Amino acid sequence: MASAENSPDEQMRLELEACLQKLSAPQRIVVKLFYFDGLSYEEIAQKTGYPSKTVKTHIQNGRRMLRKFWGEDVDGR
Repeated sequence: MASAENSPDEQMRLELEACLQKLSAPQRIVVKLFYFDGLSYEEIAQKTGYPSKTVKTHIQNGRRMLRKFWGEDVDGR
């Protein structure tokens, strides 16, 4: 029986966390607030002090960079 530390879900969580750490701090903060905490753009803007357009930009760029980093990690590059 595989331990929880070696489970596919745990491995994926560790890989995602490694990819998140590659984002800039503002991108990482807003991506986590949006996807993990379920906050809206406006709620994130209020919480962080970033303008709503900046929040949207950080989320879009963070998502794009995560796809890039995920592909690099999965491909081993």
